Amino acid sequence: MSLIGGFISSASAVASAGSLAARGAVPPDVAGTGAVLASLTSTLVNAPLVARVSREHRLAGRIAWGLGIIVALGVVGAVWLGHFCRG
Repeated sequence: MSLIGGFISSASAVASAGSLAARGAVPPDVAGTGAVLASLTSTLVNAPLVARVSREHRLAGRIAWGLGIIVALGVVGAVWLGHFCRG
């Protein structure tokens, strides 16, 4: 659900994951993973949108590069937390 939510609205997918965790419907780590997946999916959707709307290859390349760095850092952070911050 989080991947699909990231295509539509990452904010609502993250809010839903937080709400489910707060009610005890899902464990916090599952909600956190869902929130990260929704955010990363949303970020990956933005690059083609910028390219299509702007029609400027240089701008689209810069945006894609920046978004790629954000995605890479998000993945590294998620892996690091999963490996080293287990309770």
